Amino acid sequence: DVIGTEDAYVAGRMLLHGWTVRYESSAQVYHSHDYSILEEFQRYFDIGVFYGRERWIANNFGKAGGEGKRFVMSEIQALWQARQSRRLVETVLRTGLKLAGYRLGYLERYLPVFVKRCVSKFPGYWK
Repeated sequence: DVIGTEDAYVAGRMLLHGWTVRYESSAQVYHSHDYSILEEFQRYFDIGVFYGRERWIANNFGKAGGEGKRFVMSEIQALWQARQSRRLVETVLRTGLKLAGYRLGYLERYLPVFVKRCVSKFPGYWK
Protein backbone atom coordinates (compact mmCIF):
# COMPACT_ATOMS: atom_id res chain seq x y z
CA ASP A 1 0.00 0.00 0.00
CA VAL A 2 2.36 2.71 -1.25
CA ILE A 3 1.34 5.87 -3.08
CA GLY A 4 4.10 5.48 -5.65
CA THR A 5 7.86 5.04 -5.80
CA GLU A 6 7.22 1.30 -5.69
CA ASP A 7 10.55 0.60 -7.37
CA ALA A 8 12.46 2.01 -4.38
CA TYR A 9 10.18 0.10 -2.01
CA VAL A 10 10.74 -3.24 -3.76
CA ALA A 11 14.48 -2.70 -4.23
CA GLY A 12 14.90 -1.76 -0.56
CA ARG A 13 12.98 -4.81 0.65
CA MET A 14 14.97 -7.06 -1.68
CA LEU A 15 18.29 -5.68 -0.42
CA LEU A 16 17.24 -6.14 3.19
CA HIS A 17 16.38 -9.77 2.42
CA GLY A 18 19.75 -10.58 0.89
CA TRP A 19 18.98 -10.00 -2.77
CA THR A 20 21.21 -7.97 -5.05
CA VAL A 21 20.19 -4.99 -7.11
CA ARG A 22 22.38 -4.45 -10.13
CA TYR A 23 22.98 -1.44 -12.30
CA GLU A 24 22.89 -2.48 -15.93
CA SER A 25 24.34 0.28 -18.11
CA SER A 26 23.17 -1.31 -21.35
CA ALA A 27 19.52 -1.41 -20.24
CA GLN A 28 17.33 1.01 -22.16
CA VAL A 29 14.28 2.57 -20.61
CA TYR A 30 12.27 5.39 -22.11
CA HIS A 31 10.36 7.22 -19.42
CA SER A 32 9.18 10.79 -19.51
CA HIS A 33 6.46 13.08 -18.27
CA ASP A 34 5.21 16.35 -19.63
CA TYR A 35 4.01 17.68 -16.30
CA SER A 36 2.83 21.20 -15.71
CA ILE A 37 4.28 23.05 -12.74
CA LEU A 38 1.20 22.14 -10.66
CA GLU A 39 1.45 18.46 -11.66
CA GLU A 40 5.11 18.40 -10.62
CA PHE A 41 4.13 19.85 -7.24
CA GLN A 42 1.55 17.07 -6.89
CA ARG A 43 4.04 14.41 -7.94
CA TYR A 44 6.60 15.58 -5.41
CA PHE A 45 3.92 15.75 -2.72
CA ASP A 46 3.28 12.05 -3.36
CA ILE A 47 7.01 11.27 -3.31
CA GLY A 48 7.25 13.10 0.03
CA VAL A 49 4.33 11.05 1.36
CA PHE A 50 6.14 7.88 0.34
CA TYR A 51 9.43 8.76 2.04
CA GLY A 52 7.63 10.18 5.09
CA ARG A 53 5.83 6.88 5.56
CA GLU A 54 8.70 4.60 4.53
CA ARG A 55 11.43 6.08 6.73
CA TRP A 56 13.11 2.70 6.94
CA ILE A 57 14.56 3.41 3.49
CA ALA A 58 16.56 6.44 4.66
CA ASN A 59 17.42 4.69 7.93
CA ASN A 60 18.89 1.70 6.08
CA PHE A 61 20.30 3.29 2.93
CA GLY A 62 20.81 6.97 3.70
CA LYS A 63 19.38 10.15 2.23
CA ALA A 64 20.13 11.93 -1.04
CA GLY A 65 22.37 14.36 0.86
CA GLY A 66 22.19 17.54 -1.19
CA GLU A 67 21.98 15.94 -4.62
CA GLY A 68 18.92 18.04 -5.46
CA LYS A 69 20.75 21.29 -4.79
CA ARG A 70 23.74 20.18 -6.88
CA PHE A 71 21.41 19.22 -9.73
CA VAL A 72 19.57 22.55 -9.66
CA MET A 73 22.81 24.50 -9.61
CA SER A 74 24.12 22.53 -12.61
CA GLU A 75 20.84 23.12 -14.45
CA ILE A 76 21.01 26.86 -13.79
CA GLN A 77 24.63 26.94 -14.94
CA ALA A 78 23.76 25.02 -18.12
CA LEU A 79 20.89 27.39 -18.91
CA TRP A 80 23.14 30.40 -18.35
CA GLN A 81 25.88 28.98 -20.58
CA ALA A 82 23.32 28.15 -23.29
CA ARG A 83 22.05 31.74 -23.10
CA GLN A 84 18.62 30.52 -22.00
CA SER A 85 18.29 33.03 -19.17
CA ARG A 86 14.56 33.45 -19.91
CA ARG A 87 14.07 29.90 -18.59
CA LEU A 88 15.79 30.60 -15.26
CA VAL A 89 12.65 31.94 -13.57
CA GLU A 90 10.65 28.87 -14.59
CA THR A 91 13.43 26.55 -13.41
CA VAL A 92 13.70 28.24 -10.02
CA LEU A 93 9.88 28.32 -9.61
CA ARG A 94 9.50 24.69 -10.69
CA THR A 95 12.29 23.56 -8.36
CA GLY A 96 10.92 25.54 -5.43
CA LEU A 97 7.49 23.99 -5.88
CA LYS A 98 8.99 20.49 -6.11
CA LEU A 99 10.77 21.07 -2.81
CA ALA A 100 7.64 22.53 -1.19
CA GLY A 101 5.54 19.61 -2.46
CA TYR A 102 8.03 17.06 -1.16
CA ARG A 103 8.27 18.65 2.28
CA LEU A 104 4.50 19.03 2.55
CA GLY A 105 4.06 15.38 1.56
CA TYR A 106 6.70 14.26 4.03
CA LEU A 107 4.63 15.85 6.79
CA GLU A 108 1.25 14.72 5.42
CA ARG A 109 0.28 13.09 8.72
CA TYR A 110 -0.52 16.60 9.99
CA LEU A 111 -2.86 17.42 7.10
CA PRO A 112 -6.58 16.68 6.88
CA VAL A 113 -7.58 14.15 4.23
CA PHE A 114 -9.42 16.70 2.08
CA VAL A 115 -6.18 18.70 1.70
CA LYS A 116 -4.26 15.55 0.76
CA ARG A 117 -6.88 14.78 -1.91
CA CYS A 118 -6.48 18.27 -3.34
CA VAL A 119 -2.69 18.26 -3.59
CA SER A 120 -2.01 14.63 -4.54
CA LYS A 121 -1.77 13.31 -8.10
CA PHE A 122 -3.66 10.27 -6.78
CA PRO A 123 -6.70 11.62 -4.89
CA GLY A 124 -8.25 8.13 -4.92
CA TYR A 125 -5.42 6.92 -2.69
CA TRP A 126 -6.87 8.99 0.17
CA LYS A 127 -10.02 7.03 0.96
